[in-house]
Amino acid sequence: MKPLLSMRSLLEATVLGLALHVGAVGCGMSPGEEALAGNGTDSLEQIQSTLWTAYTSEESPPVNCLDSRLVAGVACSGRFCDNVAIDCVAVSGLTFGASSSTPFFSEEGSHEGVCSGNEWMTGIQCHGDFCDNLSIRCTETNRAPTQCAWTSGTYSEENSPFQVASISRTGFFIRGIRCFGSNCDNKQYYTCRPG
Repeated sequence: MKPLLSMRSLLEATVLGLALHVGAVGCGMSPGEEALAGNGTDSLEQIQSTLWTAYTSEESPPVNCLDSRLVAGVACSGRFCDNVAIDCVAVSGLTFGASSSTPFFSEEGSHEGVCSGNEWMTGIQCHGDFCDNLSIRCTETNRAPTQCAWTSGTYSEENSPFQVASISRTGFFIRGIRCFGSNCDNKQYYTCRPG
């Protein structure tokens, strides 16, 4: 009997397969995605998504969500979380505006990057050995963040991927990342719900 794939191997295979399908720039919506919640013009709808961007690292270009998507998960692989991918989830009911990037951060100094105002994380880039210095892409929306909190644990390649729904915060998205350990290896995520 052949052994079953571990969850991590399955995710890495899925991410690799999707990277070949969608390219390095972002993620797209697969046919048949369904709304999970909400209706009407004032409500938000989160569309089920299992699509991830390609991995990025210091030798690769940034990865960004496309088409009204916010980041709901981060995966990493390689020593010190060297390769990073993001889960882009489609959200209707948001109006998207201008984008900008946070200054680069690592475990030294400020050790965190957080989107400000009504901005939400929509991309990530890095430079330095093992993706040591991170910058997150933030995009302005028409919804203010509410019920924000940092994750209590840290995440790295040993327990990747992190998904907001896995900590019982469905409908929440990432607005910031905080680094600990050599080469920004261990990360906490700042999650909020659009108001």
